[in-house]
Amino acid sequence: MPLGHSSFSLIFNLFVVVSLTFGVATQSTQSTQSAQPQPLHPFCTWPNVRARGIHDLSAFLQDALPVGTIANGSCIFNPALVHVSGNTYLVSVRLYLSLNPSRRCQPGSSDRPPKNDEFKGRKTNILALVKVNSNQYNARLDFELIGHYGRIFGHLYLRMLDEAKVATSLQVAVSRILIMCKDDQQCDIAVGFPNGLHYAKSRKFDKNWCPLNGTALMAYPVYGSFARGFFNWSNYDAPIPHDHFIANKTTEEYFSRFAVAFKGYMTYSGGTPAILEDSGTTYLAVGHLRMVNGCFHAQGLPRWAVKPLSSLMEHGLITFSASPPYHITHISHSFIPYSPNHYGVVFPMGLDRLGDSFLVSYGDSDQSAKLLVLDASAIHAALLPLDSFLADLTAYQMCSLPCWWEGGACS
Repeated sequence: MPLGHSSFSLIFNLFVVVSLTFGVATQSTQSTQSAQPQPLHPFCTWPNVRARGIHDLSAFLQDALPVGTIANGSCIFNPALVHVSGNTYLVSVRLYLSLNPSRRCQPGSSDRPPKNDEFKGRKTNILALVKVNSNQYNARLDFELIGHYGRIFGHLYLRMLDEAKVATSLQVAVSRILIMCKDDQQCDIAVGFPNGLHYAKSRKFDKNWCPLNGTALMAYPVYGSFARGFFNWSNYDAPIPHDHFIANKTTEEYFSRFAVAFKGYMTYSGGTPAILEDSGTTYLAVGHLRMVNGCFHAQGLPRWAVKPLSSLMEHGLITFSASPPYHITHISHSFIPYSPNHYGVVFPMGLDRLGDSFLVSYGDSDQSAKLLVLDASAIHAALLPLDSFLADLTAYQMCSLPCWWEGGACS
């Protein structure tokens, strides 16, 4: 549907798409226990992935939004995006401003994560309507701001406690977003009243719910085993409360064995909303693999069998069946985009198409918002049948992408 003198509405999930609360030393890690040498992770060497590169949404939004919209020293991170029409996307970013000036974020630096400030500062979100244009002269993308809405304050979660102070249910907020465009250069954004998604037996404070784009379905992944339950909210304007899943919570043998083998030091978790593939039979999503930093840095190794709190997060591609029980069919080796200072927290938030490519939006170090562009051919080549990993769990690779930035090398 073209933008212009028209209005339309989008279901916008405040939990996943608008987050209101919220390497490795070498290019590949080879298993020393595998009898056969393992191939290098394709994302590490393919030139078409290098050429597309990483784009900094934080810098763009800081410059494009009206002066004063984003306070100096704000961390701009965890971007999510939804395709609206053509090359136009609705983007949300989280803002954090420390009350201590010495702990505020600085452009180009990643040594002041809000976690070190215990998130005691000011928190909010901004919505931006952005056109994403391919540059005919180089591999970069150009961005154009055509509307924004900010700031959004609110609570994502509402935990219900029993008499013993134990969480027994969880409520998540969703809102409808109305976009009204005067022309293709200027649009207004309005946010509807939030509705609650109520799950009466969650018993866990979990932020990694994953909607299936274009539907009222939502996955609820469980840490560790990566078992997944699914809800059908029926209608986001009047969502049906749930006390059970529409399909039995399921996990595959690979994830069960992975959880046992690595004893919580590496765990699969939630990720981006899922988008239906062209076949109509499978969904594609970007999950994340969480691991303690001792897997890559000796100083992070646990002592006296106590797991360290610090951890790394990597991306991993996933496809799963579009019909119950929604079994995962393919996964990729995991990868972490280049991150200054190697803070190691890259949190995938959004996934959508741009022509023959895919856009992956993610937060880097809780301090900047990035956009990774991957060609469809690279994604499909990286996805491998899930059962192919069963023969040797240690053959799973974690890869740090080479240092490149917006289509060129970085220092």
